[in-house]
Amino acid sequence: MALYTVLGDLDSFDAPWGKKIVVQKVKYEGGLTMLRVRIKEGSRFTLLDLDAQSARRLGQGLLAWADAP
Repeated sequence: MALYTVLGDLDSFDAPWGKKIVVQKVKYEGGLTMLRVRIKEGSRFTLLDLDAQSARRLGQGLLAWADAP
């Protein structure tokens, strides 16, 4: 088995400046499940794996920013 398995894409969208964002559910060996945010910019990839607590906190921060006047 590989170190992790992508269980599925939860969302995928284009962002400003030619970036592509994919949100995935990933399961690691041993059963740890993480939320992966994958950002593609040209040929470069940035991966951010988050546990549930970190994903919740990031989500709250993003919503607060988006809802601010």
